[in-house]
Amino acid sequence: MHPRSIAEKVLAYIRMINLHLYKPTPSHGRETTASILKWSPPPAGTVMVNVDAAMFNQSRRMGVGVVIRDHTGKCLAACSEHHEEVATPEIAEAVAMRRALIFVAEEGLANVIVSSDCLSLVNRVSALVDDRSLCGPITHDIRQMVRSFNSCTFQHVKRGLNVLAHKLAKFSEFSVCSVWRGYSPDCIREDICNDILIM
Repeated sequence: MHPRSIAEKVLAYIRMINLHLYKPTPSHGRETTASILKWSPPPAGTVMVNVDAAMFNQSRRMGVGVVIRDHTGKCLAACSEHHEEVATPEIAEAVAMRRALIFVAEEGLANVIVSSDCLSLVNRVSALVDDRSLCGPITHDIRQMVRSFNSCTFQHVKRGLNVLAHKLAKFSEFSVCSVWRGYSPDCIREDICNDILIM
């Protein structure tokens, strides 16, 4: 392995350890809000796809996190990757959603619910009129991709219900692309188990 690749892996592991061992203590208000947030599984035969983007100001990159789960809460697949030079957070969210649909199609899944914490993007891809914003070309791609699925709907979720995708998006800062199939990535395994326990 090239020394740079080793360094990137070491940094990724350090970030993961810091993320899980040194969590800041939340305020009482946040605890109350978090305690009422509960992941809802999709109907049987449908998968839930949580997607999020993260911006890395120092490297001028963005990260994408995608988690695909079935009606039992099991993680079927997950993806974490970064992209270069993305201008705005909303464009980053749109790029992440397009990547999520590509990933779902590659996995051969046909009935999909896509969950994002970016309300403006969910509204844009669900609207019946053309999107004339800077995101327009990307939302157009997303709408075209939807046609390849048996069913594909978009829903807005609170940020607290999109934590797994966000963690994978942040994890991508020091790795080009990671894909997991049939099991959960280490950095979100505990969260997935907790969601299954409270379903």
